[in-house]
Amino acid sequence: MRGLIVSCSLGVSLFGSSFAQALEWPVCLQSPGGNRSCVYATFAQCQSAADSRSVVSDCIANPRSR
Repeated sequence: MRGLIVSCSLGVSLFGSSFAQALEWPVCLQSPGGNRSCVYATFAQCQSAADSRSVVSDCIANPRSR
């Protein structure tokens, strides 16, 4: 059982960051603190999400997109 837990933890640490990068889209919602959520395909989707938040957030082009 312990070996299974260690194996799963290792797998998540190895593939977690590449999986998260694969989910990034070309538009990001950026909070005033600088945190980005790059899960939007269009600026319209991002703006809709920004309008529904209580904190003012900006929609920006994903700096990691190619």
